Amino acid sequence: MHDGDVVVVSLEGSEGGKPLPDTKGDNRLLEVSKNTLVPGLAELLIGAEVGKEARNSHTYAEDYAQKELAGKNVDWGARGKGIYPRELPPPGNDFAKGQGHVQAPARALVVKNQDGDIRPA
Repeated sequence: MHDGDVVVVSLEGSEGGKPLPDTKGDNRLLEVSKNTLVPGLAELLIGAEVGKEARNSHTYAEDYAQKELAGKNVDWGARGKGIYPRELPPPGNDFAKGQGHVQAPARALVVKNQDGDIRPA
């Protein structure tokens, strides 16, 4: 997985071997980005491989905004299930018509999965 990819993952955070509330997610669609994910999670996902479990730990500051993570050393585990790199199709009316528009917008953001299927983001 790479920074900027849209991925499907199952993940969970724990502390001392006990799952933390509100950190578990199965088949979650996420954008891999240090700007959008909690610290530690993007670092875990970047470089991870689909089908293989990845693990890391991150210690959050006492004053961290998400209270359930504040002051804790969280062990993150994740398993990637699919990668969908973001790609911009060539601008044009053919793509726009396929999306139900009469004329192409300036640019449309879509994702392309590993099988080559393109869908709107």
